[in-house]
Order: sequence, then C-alpha cells, then structure tokens
Amino acid sequence: MERDFGLRTALNLVDSEKFISVDKANLSDMGLLTKMQSSRKSKPEAFNLDVVSDLLKGVTGGLAKGSNDLGTMITGNEGVYLSPKVNFKDIPEKLRKLLKAYKSNKYKTNFDWIDNLKEEKNPSTVEELRALLIAALKKQDTTNIHLASPNIIDWESYEGYAYSEVADDLKMDLDISDFYAYKNDKLEDLDWNTLKRLSIYLKYANNEFRISAPLWRFINFEVNRKGSTYVFTLGKWYHINKNYIESIREYVKNVEESNLVFLKCPKNFSEGDYNESLAKSKKDYLLFDKNLVKSDYFNRSHIEVCDVLSILNKEFIHVKPRSSSSTLSHLFAQGRVSSIAILRDNSFRKNLRAKLKALGAEMDFIPLDRKKLKPSDYTITFALIDKRDRSFIDALPFFSLINFRLTLENLQEQGFKVKIKNILRESS
Repeated sequence: MERDFGLRTALNLVDSEKFISVDKANLSDMGLLTKMQSSRKSKPEAFNLDVVSDLLKGVTGGLAKGSNDLGTMITGNEGVYLSPKVNFKDIPEKLRKLLKAYKSNKYKTNFDWIDNLKEEKNPSTVEELRALLIAALKKQDTTNIHLASPNIIDWESYEGYAYSEVADDLKMDLDISDFYAYKNDKLEDLDWNTLKRLSIYLKYANNEFRISAPLWRFINFEVNRKGSTYVFTLGKWYHINKNYIESIREYVKNVEESNLVFLKCPKNFSEGDYNESLAKSKKDYLLFDKNLVKSDYFNRSHIEVCDVLSILNKEFIHVKPRSSSSTLSHLFAQGRVSSIAILRDNSFRKNLRAKLKALGAEMDFIPLDRKKLKPSDYTITFALIDKRDRSFIDALPFFSLINFRLTLENLQEQGFKVKIKNILRESS
C-alpha cells in the first residue's frame, strides 16, 4: 500500500490558490495534530505551514485547470477522494490519470519540503527498524520513545486512557512509562506481532464504553541505523533527509554556552534538588523552581518564570533532566511561555517584581513599564542534566532538536539572547 498516494496525488492536481483545509502533524511538539480550514479557497501560506517542523498529512482543495473531468474538489491523505461524473467505461482512464498524477514531481514547486521525511518502504529495512523498536521497548527506553495520539482528541469530553477496558485508574497524559509499568515482566516476550495486538483504551464522557485503538499507532520512536536517522511516527517509518538534519544543526550550532558556573549534578539528585543546590551556590542566584508567578495574559495561570535566576547576569535558567522527549518539550515551552509573559503581560511583570522584592532583589530588575524593558538585556538559558559528557546540541534527540531550533528562532525574534548548557550527572 502506497500510504502517500492520496497526498501526493492531491498536491499534484490541486490548484495552488484553492486550498480549503490542511491536516498536519507538528514534529517539534510531540506529534501535535492540527486540522486547519479556511472559509474560502486560499493559498497554502494561509494555513501557517512550517517547513521546518510540520509533517503534512492531508489536503483538500479545488482541482486545477485540466483536471475538471475528475470533478471540482479533491481530498488527499492516505487515499484520494473525488466526486466526478463518470460512466463505468471511463473509470480505467480516470485511474490512469490519478496514477500519472501520483508519479509527477509537480508538487515540488511548492511542497518540496515534504521530502524532508520520506516514508521507508524497503521491507528488509522496515523489518530491521521494527526489531530496533522492540528492543528499545524491552529495555523500557524513555529517551527515544514517547506516546502521542495519531488522531485529534476531543479534549472537552476526554476523561483519560488505560491499557485495559476495565482498569479503574485512568491516566490523563500519554506516557510510555505507564505502559512499561503495566506490562512490566511481560515485556521480555514482546515482538512485533504481539505489539500489533496491544490496544490503548480512550474514555470519553459522551460514550459509555472505552474506545480501543492500536497502541503501536501512538508510538513515536527515533533511532540511528547505519549512519541514517529514522523516526516511527503516526504508524509509519520515515527516513530523515541528511540535508534536513544538517540545516537544523547549522542553524543552532553557533548558540553560545552559558558563562555561568554550573555545579555537577550528584547521581541521586532530582531536578528540584539540583535547582536548590545551584541557587545556593551563588549569592546573586534566586530559586524560582515551583515559585510560580501569576499571569493574566495566560488566563490567570501561574507560570514558572525560570528555575534559577542570575541577577548579575540577567540570566533566566531553565533546567531539565534529559529523560524523555516530553521533558525536553516542557523545557522549551517553559522558556517560550515565560518570555511571552515578561514582554506582554503587565500583571506578570508586577507580580514578578513583588517576588523579587520578597527574595531581597531589586524590583527594577524587571521594569514595570514595557517601554523600558529591553529584551536584549536578558538571556534565556536552557540547561540539560545529562549522564553523558557531550554538548547540549548533541544531547538532543531529533524531535527535540526541531523544537529547540523553533524555540531559538522565536526567542531571538523577540530580542532575547539565548544560551545553553549541558550539566553532567555524576555516575557515583
């Protein structure tokens, strides 16, 4: 089965100014699925497609001139959907036209970036990749594996999920660790056929029964094989274009390492333990881990401005252990949300100033007046606690590397300086 048949065929036949809807998955944000629709036919630019992080899943639009015999509209994802007026005897010719469209390279004019990730179809390669995934699951890997729904979840009625139809303790957040805890000693017997039979059960308030879905379609996994990077996402294996990876690395390679002195992390320290220890190591360091600041801009939510704040260097330090893609996603999200609140929310700045005063620091570290606030005076530093002595960039899995590249661009556009640091976790 050619799972990209519908998408490629549609991209080659659709009028480039008559897109109506786009389905996409954001690789940098835990496989976030989005369906965007326009009230009128539009160019692709209207759908905010990100050529760096978006995986295009499906499109709907008006057919281009020369394809009127196929109808007026086309939808393409794994399959292709049309509504032409056709006689039975004309069907073979229509099918030949669709096959010709699928084989065309016309889509590369506007959508060449969809080839950044090419579906791996070689049976022997796929077999090897499946074996690597099974091995990672048996080892209970949380670094290269995470779970994300392959379909859009109705969050208004979503009550949680479980790995059984009758389990009482529904979980809200998809977490591979819960799967490991559930299977535990049965993981040794896991193989691909067994994995394909496992289900995840979603519970919605408007449905008496739990909805079962294949667990394997929720798995996101990345692995290096013979010098190439592959990802398993949304139920498919993709080979990542080396030039694509290099372009991302090229963008982030010149990010400076923080000049601040960071302690090594003792073996058994939690993130909270480390932040407390770091904050006590310098007189100008303030602990903001779990010391939340209220923001009206974010619906009166309480936000962690950073984990540790260096007053002298005006450096907001965000710290996370390198444990999983979800943890790293949270690290970068924390930096983005904090920066937005600082720039756009007067109430947040007011509340942050009060926190600074309570901690014995000068309130004017953050001016209340937005006009007096210069983002270029401040640095946002992302720090990873890692068991391996390597650079911050080398420590990032592929999905997280994309996330960091977009976060870096976002913060620099706002005017902030960005720095990085890899903190070594001691082995004994």
